[in-house]
Amino acid sequence: MEQPRTRPRLASLSDFPPEVLSAIFCKLPIESILTCKCVCKPWNGLIEDRQFARQHLLGESERATQLLVQPYWPDQDDDDEVDHHLCLVDVDGRLSRRIPVDDFNVKRVDLMGTCHGLVAVASTMFLDLVLVCNPVNRETVRLPILWSKVVPYNHRVGLGYDSSIQKYKVLRTYAEGSVRSFESATVGTNELWRKIETPYEDLGTSRVSRPVFWNGAIHWKVKPRNRPLEAPWILAYDIINETFQRIHLPQIMKFELVVVRGSLIVIEHQKEKMRVYEVKGERVGEFEVIFVEEHDTHVTWNMYHYYNVIDRSEDKESYLLEITACYGESADMREHFTQFLPKLANYSYRDITGLPRNFTTTANYRPSLISPTGIN
Repeated sequence: MEQPRTRPRLASLSDFPPEVLSAIFCKLPIESILTCKCVCKPWNGLIEDRQFARQHLLGESERATQLLVQPYWPDQDDDDEVDHHLCLVDVDGRLSRRIPVDDFNVKRVDLMGTCHGLVAVASTMFLDLVLVCNPVNRETVRLPILWSKVVPYNHRVGLGYDSSIQKYKVLRTYAEGSVRSFESATVGTNELWRKIETPYEDLGTSRVSRPVFWNGAIHWKVKPRNRPLEAPWILAYDIINETFQRIHLPQIMKFELVVVRGSLIVIEHQKEKMRVYEVKGERVGEFEVIFVEEHDTHVTWNMYHYYNVIDRSEDKESYLLEITACYGESADMREHFTQFLPKLANYSYRDITGLPRNFTTTANYRPSLISPTGIN
């Protein structure tokens, strides 16, 4: 008697070797990877493994840059009534995904430095509130508490990666009176804050901007206080060698410092002009600023209507701008994103679902699954 034929079993993703699955998962958007974690225990274990996090990080240049947005509520005084969250913004997909924040109050702290999908979060008013977290997997490390009674001025925290020990380091700076201090700590260790010698005396009477990490160094824009005719400059700090460099600029009075597509660029704001410079060099001690191009923005910018550059296209033909503008008699401030094409003198408004009305942006953010305690 002829035996009934059985249909051959179709192969499924579960039949692929782990290394093949890892390669497939690494190509997916971060939201899809988080969904895959919930499919089954083997997939969850594969994605939770630090080896996968390293592999995912190495492929970050192939994925689109996203933005990390911190909402703020200028008229909200009662923290208990605020739904604290961050937003991960996909500009091309025109979507904003809310990320709940349970470990810190986002109204009382600022997002400062960012590196490998991690962000340094710190209070501008107190020294003892410094966190390094991954907003995607919500893993958070709190830096050592010193119970300091210092009331800091212009407290800024930078985050960088020390490849020699495969650990992340935080460098914070703050002013107390006319003296500016620098302190360093290694994330995920028992190391306390270490004093770093202040490299330049005039830093005590200067303001520093939110820092950026590029080419192994943390960079700040430095603006002299009470000296309006003195031009700002850039301070660079080498994470591994713990050395500083003062990067001189042309006579630029108003500019911003931003990392886009692997380049550190300086954007000079000059009425209707946008002048673009790039920082060149492989390490601290070799950095220099080179003029690249100038664009006519065809808009007269002022304190009530201004922009920040958030991203630049690979072909350098367009810029993503965060526009801040006042509306109505009540001077209601609102932010939105706009694509600017200089050669066409064209602005294209980006209507992004779920974007809050008021926010600040961490540019060039690439989501990852990396742990704040290190890559090893």
